Amino acid sequence: MRNFIYTIIVILFVVTTPLVADEEAGEPPTKTQEQLMELGFQVFREPVEAPDFTLKDLNGDDVSLSSFKGKFVFLNFWATWCGPCRVEMPSMQTMYDTLKGYDFEILAVDLQESERTVKKFIQDAEFTFPVVLDRNGRVGADYGARSIPTTYLINTEGYAIGFLIGSRRWDEDGVYETFKNQLSIKAASN
Repeated sequence: MRNFIYTIIVILFVVTTPLVADEEAGEPPTKTQEQLMELGFQVFREPVEAPDFTLKDLNGDDVSLSSFKGKFVFLNFWATWCGPCRVEMPSMQTMYDTLKGYDFEILAVDLQESERTVKKFIQDAEFTFPVVLDRNGRVGADYGARSIPTTYLINTEGYAIGFLIGSRRWDEDGVYETFKNQLSIKAASN
């Protein structure tokens, strides 16, 4: 956990150039890293183990990040009062619907709001992706989500490969292709 938090602190406060730019070591960014950077993500030189957590969903059931191992996880920290969060969520739903049938999952972590507030917002907007409640903000703090929305990409092995602070349109050209082709999301076999 501390290594993850330390990595985030270094990224947010010390690094001013892209993380994968390491010209002295002669290691150019991978194609995946380049594509993620084009989408606005900060990427890790090496994947960082994502801290596991278990939170309640809107039905009161426990949901763990580790339960999604084997899937590419779009981990998004947000709140109903956050304007930029509200703006990006419809495009998250479009992405969720578009990538059904692939080893892909969205996990939206609401920070410190009541179940009633979040449930009403999600139902009114007709969002269907999984939402969990971080009632005390511990998970958000563990992930360094000091500003929202903040999104982490967790690979199929459970490692964070990049993050983006702020909102964006997730249904724009290039996003799906990057997630499907470059991040090895395989069509789910039924």
